[in-house]
Amino acid sequence: MQITEDNENIYIEDYTIPKGETKADGEERRRIVWQMYEVWKTENPSGRRINKNIVKGIETEICVEKSLISEVALHAYSNFRNVIAFYYLDSILRVAKFIKNSDLASQKQKKYFKGGYMAELHATIQAKPYFEKAKLMVGVTRKKERIMYSVTAMAIT
Repeated sequence: MQITEDNENIYIEDYTIPKGETKADGEERRRIVWQMYEVWKTENPSGRRINKNIVKGIETEICVEKSLISEVALHAYSNFRNVIAFYYLDSILRVAKFIKNSDLASQKQKKYFKGGYMAELHATIQAKPYFEKAKLMVGVTRKKERIMYSVTAMAIT
């Protein structure tokens, strides 16, 4: 996979991501995030990935909630770097490493989740011009006897 660009766009596989700041560029970036999610969901019908680094070496199933996609699409509207980070969603889910326990930001999240973790992944060489790290907020819930982990937010630095 190679990322190329010109003055107006960034090209990743079949995606043409506009760099501009017009309303049309923002709408196109938002559409691309949802398109990437649909491709990922087709390849991962359960909407989950296994990660061994979030909970200290234990295989942890992490769910991707539609609210995460909505949030990333909203951020992608104003910043093309978020689209590039979202392209790496599968890698981020599989290999992000635990950083610390974390308080959840919003009141809505605090009602639904019992706790949270912060995890991060350092960018690959191809993505480094666009972002250094991707951070995930992972919310923890308990459903009957099962503990569930859901990505609630994603940020890039």
